Amino acid sequence: MMRQWTRFIGRAAAIGLASLTCVLLLLTAASSEASEPVWELTGLTDATQELFAPASGALFARASDRTLRSDDGGTSWSPVPLPPIYADRPDARPYVTIDPANHSRMFVGGWMTHDDGVTWSDLGSWPIESGEGAKLVVSPADPNLLYVAFTKGG
Repeated sequence: MMRQWTRFIGRAAAIGLASLTCVLLLLTAASSEASEPVWELTGLTDATQELFAPASGALFARASDRTLRSDDGGTSWSPVPLPPIYADRPDARPYVTIDPANHSRMFVGGWMTHDDGVTWSDLGSWPIESGEGAKLVVSPADPNLLYVAFTKGG
């Protein structure tokens, strides 16, 4: 069973670009001649479920147990910091939603950051029932509109 709930709280979203286990970058030649594309391996070694490329420049990869970030075009990767509620829960695998226009702004459950995960703000109480999960998405037409889908586990 799924319930839908909408709240105006600012812009954020995750843009799924691919579902890959090996991430490659396509490099195009700056030539006027038609040439074959050149693919180059990145430094990502985790099995990747989704990629995100916000307009602000960073590259994100959702792995099975964490979300990773690269600021150098995929050469190196580091885990995205999580809200304090997850600090003592290494088994928790929260879904990170990234703002498509500003990668410094992210959402994890009922938490939001504007500084790349250095500090997190609690978004307050949600109409969520026990055993439910939540997934957030931002409207591409209005970055101030955040959609939340609640799903019952099982």
